[in-house]
Amino acid sequence: MPFLYLPDAVSLALLIIALNLLRRSAIAHCQQELHRLRLDVLLCWTDKELPTAHQAYGNLRSQMSSASELLAGVSPARLFFVRGRCQKTATNACQQLLPDWSKGLEPSLQTLDDRKAREKLRRIQLEFDISFGMFFLLGSISGWMVTGAILFKLMRRMLSQRPANRTDWAFDLMERIFSRLGRRALRLALVSQPSARYPV
Repeated sequence: MPFLYLPDAVSLALLIIALNLLRRSAIAHCQQELHRLRLDVLLCWTDKELPTAHQAYGNLRSQMSSASELLAGVSPARLFFVRGRCQKTATNACQQLLPDWSKGLEPSLQTLDDRKAREKLRRIQLEFDISFGMFFLLGSISGWMVTGAILFKLMRRMLSQRPANRTDWAFDLMERIFSRLGRRALRLALVSQPSARYPV
């Protein structure tokens, strides 16, 4: 009797709709955060009267523009095979395929004379990496599974190392994890959709 399975089918359909709405909400929230960071870069640049042709300005704006365009295709499941393919690629070729904008930012920042501007731009870069990493881990079902595995390992390390201040230690470690995953996710997303790249 097929009608007996109707409630299960309705529940499954509602679950799929809810997950789809959550995914769209996560994308919209991350896009708003990226827009705020781009505005912070612009305000910092105009307040300090720095030239917009500077490489650091183009670097940050390019990262955020590319990330905003790539959000819909960013999740651990979608980038898993891209990562595997890149690992099989020769090291030099892989570096060309995976541009690390965050590493290229620091040399250009050193050419700025304003120390406060350099510090603020580094903070914006870190906020961007963390925001993209958080979306990568919390914006999809596969991300939730990866997050669960990370939290499990984090608890094991916390119990084995017994740091003096566990809260600060955990927050510092999560900050490093989010920022590192954010940088890697952006690089892999660029390889999966090379048309979204922006010149630096």
